[in-house]
Parts: sequence; structure tokens; C-alpha cells
Amino acid sequence: MRELVRYLGMSLLLVLACGGDSNFNPSRRTDGGNPTPRADGSTNACANLACLQKVADLMFSCAANGACVAQKDLTAVPTTSTQCFDNGVKILATEEIASGSTGYRSTITFKVEKGDALCYTRTFVNGESFTDGGPIYANDITLQDASGATLVTASLDANNVATVTCPGGEPTVFADTCGYPSLAVNGAYAIQGTSAPTCTDGACSF
Repeated sequence: MRELVRYLGMSLLLVLACGGDSNFNPSRRTDGGNPTPRADGSTNACANLACLQKVADLMFSCAANGACVAQKDLTAVPTTSTQCFDNGVKILATEEIASGSTGYRSTITFKVEKGDALCYTRTFVNGESFTDGGPIYANDITLQDASGATLVTASLDANNVATVTCPGGEPTVFADTCGYPSLAVNGAYAIQGTSAPTCTDGACSF
């Protein structure tokens, strides 16, 4: 079965859709065949990215599937959106935005659980600072396991080039040729199937 990877979209107001801003350019992508492709680690660069396999395995093991119900609270701070899927996966997304005269900062956090047990937390911090030398973009992504241990961090530049750091490892530019799925770098969560379900509004608690 193919895995449809859901990437970070716009704000939580449209969390079930895909979109983006100028410095993230998210998209829907499909990783076909083996849902957790293996890298051979034949180069030092690929070896530096080895933690991505663990991240991908974790995310796919908690992939959402089936019909879903969504509940949103866009009046509270932070705003929240919760999705409950038929296979027992729940996804809680929260967003906080801070803006001022010198820039803005958006923090979006996805908590994914399955069977009422937390699988992982993925946090996206996206910002832009205005300086005399021009704008400075920041797009930092962190994934933590259920215990709170950081499994990977990634930073995307203005051209969407990702630099990945595994625990205890050297920052390394991500390369598709290493064989690790890009889901592990900048995916918010995974959904099984060839198309994303349409969630209906209803009661869904995390």
C-alpha cells in the first residue's frame, strides 16, 4: 500500500488542506513501494542521516487511516485542531503566532497518538526577521519521541534545502539519494492510502 504523506500546510485555520508561504513551499508527496525505504549508508553524508530511518519507522507505525472527525478551536490561544481517525490515531495541532515590527514567528506543534498512547511530537518554528541587510528566514523542525527525547532536528533555508542533525551527529544536508523518506525530515504526520480523507466536523478529544 502506498503512503500519502501529509506535510505542514498553512495555519491551523486550514490545517486539513495543503498550502504554504514563500519560504516553506510544502506539498503533498507520495512515497511508493516500501513505506520505509532503507538507506545503504555507503557515504559519510548518508551515515550522518541514519536517524531518519528511526523517525520514518515511528511516523509510519502511527500513520492515520480511515474516516476521521475533526474538532477545532480557533478562538483560544494557542488555536487547536484535533483529528480522530477510525484506526485509533489522533492528531492534535496547536499554533501560536507572534508578530511585531521586526518580524514574525509561528510555532505549530503536532502531537500524534495511537490507542491513547503518545507516538511523537513534531514542532515547526517558522519565522522571518527584518534587518538592515534584508529579511532573515528561519524554518526549524524538531521531532521528539513519547519520552521527550529528540530524534532529529532540521532547518530549511529560503530555498527549502534541509540541513538535518541527528543526536550526536554533524549537521548534514539532506539528499534523496541516501534513500531516507523526506517524510522524516519535514513531514507533520503520515496517512495510509492513496488519498487523504475528508474529515467531518464533530467531537474529537485528544
